[in-house]
Amino acid sequence: MKLFKVLALLGLSSYVFAGPSQPPSGNYIQLRTSLQAGATFYVSSGTATNLYSSTFTPTNIIGKTTGVAAPTGDWGEEISSSVVRSAGFNIPTATALSVATATLTAGVWEVRGACGFLPATITSITYLECTISKTANAEPSADTIAVPNSSGEIKFPTSYVAFIPNGDVTIGIQPTRVVITSQTTYHITAVSVFTASTMKAYGHIYARRIQ
Repeated sequence: MKLFKVLALLGLSSYVFAGPSQPPSGNYIQLRTSLQAGATFYVSSGTATNLYSSTFTPTNIIGKTTGVAAPTGDWGEEISSSVVRSAGFNIPTATALSVATATLTAGVWEVRGACGFLPATITSITYLECTISKTANAEPSADTIAVPNSSGEIKFPTSYVAFIPNGDVTIGIQPTRVVITSQTTYHITAVSVFTASTMKAYGHIYARRIQ
């Protein structure tokens, strides 16, 4: 009611309301508000007299049609980072290497990513792994295999009988929900166990604010 009293003191008699539709008549000011399904909202004058009421029924959320990404802090904000195949890093055997990084601010995010491995033509592989980790150049614990921990860290390992792939091998990471209360950096980290010659790693991390 304080807002209505301020408007009355300012001599504003235009309709002030919290709701999804225009008041029945006259000038109006629309208040941005959050309404639950089934809640009642009111159209009121500057003296806070209820002139009209209705029950709120939710409708579809309308997406952006301008081609402009959501701004920082808004629902739908996106952060991503990539290292392409041609710029891949040389990765030593049995060593964790972060190939892409995203720094997120407080909120609820959905994080996903992928690792790519490019072996030399004679490289023999026995193990590959792709992870989402909060620590650079480190993999989370074994308990995060296929199941994220409370920080959203998760990893997907694959073991093989030694083979020479003669081409790229990729591992994708499913979307993972992350809840953070302060700025936090997440990494896409690759691990490879191989013999003979060399291995390169590359990848991508993508995060979208969902709340």
